[in-house]
Amino acid sequence: MKRKKLLVIGSAVCDVIVRIPHLPHSQEDLIVESQQLSLGGCAANVAMCLKALNVPFDFFAPVGSGMYGDFVAEQLQLRGINTRLSRVPEANGCCYCLVEKNGERTFLADHGAEYRFQAQWFSLLNPQDYDGVYICGLELEESGSQALMEHLRKAGYSRIYFACGPRHEHISSDYLRELEFLPCLFHLNEEEAIRYFHNEDFLTGAAALYQKTHQPIVITRGANGCLIQTEETLKLAGLETKVADTIGAGDTHIAALMAACHSGMPWREAGIFANRAAALVVAHAGAQLSTSDSESLKAILKNHGDEANL
Repeated sequence: MKRKKLLVIGSAVCDVIVRIPHLPHSQEDLIVESQQLSLGGCAANVAMCLKALNVPFDFFAPVGSGMYGDFVAEQLQLRGINTRLSRVPEANGCCYCLVEKNGERTFLADHGAEYRFQAQWFSLLNPQDYDGVYICGLELEESGSQALMEHLRKAGYSRIYFACGPRHEHISSDYLRELEFLPCLFHLNEEEAIRYFHNEDFLTGAAALYQKTHQPIVITRGANGCLIQTEETLKLAGLETKVADTIGAGDTHIAALMAACHSGMPWREAGIFANRAAALVVAHAGAQLSTSDSESLKAILKNHGDEANL
């Protein structure tokens, strides 16, 4: 039976990547080591990873006007990623990514058209076409959040892949409660999990959340890999790597997890695959996998598919 596509709902922005020795303190003068523009945004990073892994998906993202909108539109076209939505007149935003010597990144986001969904757009989607849908917490902060949540309530997706993100305190608590009772896979990093569950012992909270969503709760732990909470707790080791920067690490992890699940991998193998993908993307600058890394990951997916068809 032919597998359905995945759906990626969210933002595409211009990342302005600025490399600096350290984060400046008030009134300090720093010399920028380098600066570059790159296609970014959580949903765009997920889409680029799925594209690199040759996983079928639709991208549902508004692209705005202005210099950043033009850049995003051009970059999506170059990568062969088509958004289901027409361009909108409001200006597109950007994200200033401050990258320190150790590879850690700090974001300064200017939100624009890419985050503001309109209710009528969702009539373009047939939820039955999709095996699962990706959403990010940042979209749930914005003025279009009501339209997005209304769509999720009615659509009946078999799985929502929810990248909760670092700003969940800015999301309506009503929205979060609703997601907890939908078939929603929560994907958080360790710090986000501690804050979300209000407890250093986030596994207790994850286990309780699993009983509501009946979907795995995935908690990434950087170099220490990830935890996947189902009826049991899977502790999956990370891969050793030299970090160039951590831009897109979480986006790549959830995208790879989606790709693995789409191929039918069990959760343990899917988590190991996602850890591998995240380790590969942080080893070089930017949020995209290299061609060689993509090929090695595609081979793993293909081998799994070949074994599953035996």
